[in-house]
Amino acid sequence: MVVALIALFVGVGGTATAASGLISGKQIKPKTITAKQLKRGAVGTKQIRNKAITGAKLRPALLKSLKGGPTGATGEAGAKGLPGLPGTPGPIGPKGVTGAKGATGAKGATGAKGATGPAGIVAVQKVGSLGNQDIQGSDVPVLTDNIPSGKYVVNVKVQATATAASNLECELRVGATVLDVSAVEFDAIFDEGFVYLQGVTAAGTTQVRTLCSTNVQIQTNNRSMISLPVT
Repeated sequence: MVVALIALFVGVGGTATAASGLISGKQIKPKTITAKQLKRGAVGTKQIRNKAITGAKLRPALLKSLKGGPTGATGEAGAKGLPGLPGTPGPIGPKGVTGAKGATGAKGATGAKGATGPAGIVAVQKVGSLGNQDIQGSDVPVLTDNIPSGKYVVNVKVQATATAASNLECELRVGATVLDVSAVEFDAIFDEGFVYLQGVTAAGTTQVRTLCSTNVQIQTNNRSMISLPVT
C-alpha cells in the first residue's frame, strides 16, 4: 500500500514533489485517502503484508459474513467400507524359557492288601505202567490218577495184545463224565494195537480214570496217562 501511495503522489505532485523526498505513511493523515482515490487494481494481495489486516479492521457485517452461517444438520452415516486386506503375519516370537521342574509330590499311602489269588499251576501229573495186565469184561480200570484240584489237558495211551479175534474199547472219565472214547480191533491172536484218548477236564478236577471193555481176554501192556495243568 505504501508503494502504491507513493506512486500516486508522485503522479499528482510531479517531479518537484519527488525531488523534495518520498512521502511516508507518517505524513498521510488517517482517512485522507479513500478507496475512490485509488486506481482499480493498484492495491493487491502482494501489497498487503501477511497478518496486516485483522478482524478489528473489518466492518462487522463483513466479519459476520466470513464466519459463515449456522451449522447444518448432521448428514446420514455413509455406507460401511469394505474390510481391509489382512496384514502380513508378524514374525514368530522367540521360544519362552522352560520353567523350573516342580517338586516331587509326597508318596501316597500304601493301599489295602488285595484278596489272595487262586493257586498257581501245579506240575505235570503222570501215571503209567509197563507191566502186563489181562482184562476182560466192561469198564475195567487200567489207569487212575489222583491229582491236585485244577483244570487239565489229559492224554492217554493204552497198548494191548490180542489172545483171539476181538476188539478193545476204552474211555477217559472224570467221575461219571466221559471226556473221550476210542477203540481198536484185533483180527487174530497176538495182534497188537493202540488206543489213544485225550480231553480237557473242568476246573476243580481231582481224579481222572481210564476204563476199558472187551468181550474176550486181552493183555494190556504199555499204559500211560499224562495230565497237563492249564488256566
